[in-house]
Amino acid sequence: METLDPGRQYPIDVRYAAMPVFTKQDIREHFPGGMLPSDRDVSRGLASGEIEFVKTSGSTGDSVTNIWNQKWWDASEKALGS
Repeated sequence: METLDPGRQYPIDVRYAAMPVFTKQDIREHFPGGMLPSDRDVSRGLASGEIEFVKTSGSTGDSVTNIWNQKWWDASEKALGS
């Protein structure tokens, strides 16, 4: 994913626009190993608490399990000025 990021010198909207779109079907087909950069390990991330599995509410279809990283979320909110 990092190879898709144009870099910090670009506005946040440009950086988000460069991210690939994942559908719920994509997540189901590639979860969990295909959802992380190749240099990351799901088992180690879970064991260390760096990541956790979370489920969507299913309000727009079947619920999906995804990977959650609170530090990433906090950093992205901060970058948006929230």
